[in-house]
Amino acid sequence: MYDLLSRMGIDRWQVDQAYLAGRLTQSDLKGGGLAWLEEAKAGYK
Repeated sequence: MYDLLSRMGIDRWQVDQAYLAGRLTQSDLKGGGLAWLEEAKAGYK
């Protein structure tokens, strides 16, 4: 799936962010700040 999306110019980070954005709207994390996001970004390096 990631290969197909990459050919369309969409990378894994964008897919994951779209997924997380949908999950975030339904979770308790939305009021807790974004420190967890910075930790997740570090895992992509």
